[in-house]
This record gives sequence, structure tokens and C-alpha cells, in this order.
Amino acid sequence: MKPNEITPDLNASRVYLAGPLLLEDSAINIRNVLTVADRLLLDGHIPHIPHLTWFWHLVKPHNSDVWLEYDLHWLSLCDVLFHLPGQSAGTQVELKYANEHNIPVFNEYEQLSEWLKTFGAINTKELS
Repeated sequence: MKPNEITPDLNASRVYLAGPLLLEDSAINIRNVLTVADRLLLDGHIPHIPHLTWFWHLVKPHNSDVWLEYDLHWLSLCDVLFHLPGQSAGTQVELKYANEHNIPVFNEYEQLSEWLKTFGAINTKELS
């Protein structure tokens, strides 16, 4: 599939990408999450990238509680959480929220991909 041939599928699984943003190098963390997001997109899924609020924050700063609440709202709409390597306070909250709300969590892309092939389409939440 060529990048310009991606057709949005509203029944595609929504994947929340959790991982460190400010830990060590933000640019590398954002690059890492965008690499996974692009792979998911090309595989036909809808990735949610909370790291992109970092750019919003550069223009219109808010305290971390605002961003975390915003991220948890999006997480509640996702079918699954993929946890990239590394820990942060925000990631811990996201993982706890996912576990408390029965949102599957994966740490390895191959396992996530297999789950998406098997269960993703039938587990997609209704769009509100």
C-alpha cells in the first residue's frame, strides 16, 4: 500500500500509543512513537499519538493534569493500548487506567498485531 492510498476505515481498531515523552530525549521518544504509529496506519489501524500534544503545548501551554485528563479521554475511546519501552509518571497512569477499564495492553508489536488480526475488528468500540 502506498501512503496516498490509505483509506480511512471507521471500523478499524483504535490503538493508543503509550510511552515516555519527556524522559531522556523527547525528540527520540516522538520519533519512536511515530514509527510505530505509521506501521499501525499502514496495517489498517487508527493510532492515537498522545505525544503530539507536546507540539500543542509549545504553542498553548497547560499544566500536566490537563494533558493527562485529555489523554485519558482518548484512551477511553481506544480498543487497545500499546506500551512502548520506557516508563514515566504519565505512562503509569495510562497503564493503570487501561487495566481498570479492561483495555488490553501489549508491549510487543507482534503480539499486538496478532490480537488486532484476531480480535480487533470485533472489539472495536462504538463511536460516540
